[in-house]
Amino acid sequence: MSKEAALADYITVNERIMEFYDRYPEGRIINEIVSWEDGVVVVRSSVYKDHQSDKPISVDYAYEKEGSSYINKTSVLENCSTSAAGRAIALAGIALRRGGHVASREEVENAKLQQDVLNQEKNLPAPDQIKIKYQVGKGDLDGFDEWFSNMKSKGNTHQQIETVLTQKLMERGKQ
Repeated sequence: MSKEAALADYITVNERIMEFYDRYPEGRIINEIVSWEDGVVVVRSSVYKDHQSDKPISVDYAYEKEGSSYINKTSVLENCSTSAAGRAIALAGIALRRGGHVASREEVENAKLQQDVLNQEKNLPAPDQIKIKYQVGKGDLDGFDEWFSNMKSKGNTHQQIETVLTQKLMERGKQ
């Protein structure tokens, strides 16, 4: 099955938002940051029929990890907000015409892309796997080859190097 065929039943968030406002021209969507800790953003989206309503017709959440994808290197909050809004609109029963999927087309595309990256990574030699992890965490590769060579020259195994890298990236995320 082609990628397009696999995604045919999923609706984009843009389509959901347009259908929501077609149905509720006076509606509103309110997004709130629930938390943003250790590089993980959680957003709550509440969908209202009109500006006077104080009770939402639907609420849903989304989370994204900083640096987990190309878009999340620069726009993690925006991406998370879009996902939360799309999910909340779908839970309100809007824009479910292609199979009732709550996940948006973008969410499914991103999940498939992440799975492809993981599958490709598994087939790479250990140094390249570590390099990918470093790049995702830091955003560039300046100094990686020297750092890696230095760690190897000290007798560290690939697993030990990956453990040190993971700890460094976690410490960096807490700063």
